[in-house]
Amino acid sequence: MKTVPGITETGKISEVVMPMLWFEESGYIDGPILKTFHTNLVILPALMEYMQYGFIALGLVTIVISVLVLRKQKKDRGADFNKETPGFARQSEPIKSSHEVEKINLKTKRSNPNAAAAASDGNRSISTEEKTPLLQETD
Repeated sequence: MKTVPGITETGKISEVVMPMLWFEESGYIDGPILKTFHTNLVILPALMEYMQYGFIALGLVTIVISVLVLRKQKKDRGADFNKETPGFARQSEPIKSSHEVEKINLKTKRSNPNAAAAASDGNRSISTEEKTPLLQETD
């Protein structure tokens, strides 16, 4: 192809040699090799394209299930502390420090001398003398 004077559309075409004769080459494959090529070049790439979306979906489902299991465990763990279980006393009020318990004991002794035998923790089955304090203040 060359630039043709008088035709403006060919003004910027550089000189190129174009073939005028075409050759066609082809081949024929039959038998087990055809199945191998078809499997490796057609079926596996299509299968892998769909599998990537399947694995993404499987990962998302796994994440959602693990989040739900964690929420259920936290909910059950909170419910376990509210239930009365063997070996653990149920706390209906906050745990008091030893100073608060001592103040309550002093108030109880001053207001009701007969209640001195009863402890501040509500256990009235044994007397105060029989109880051993867990935390003793040293002077």
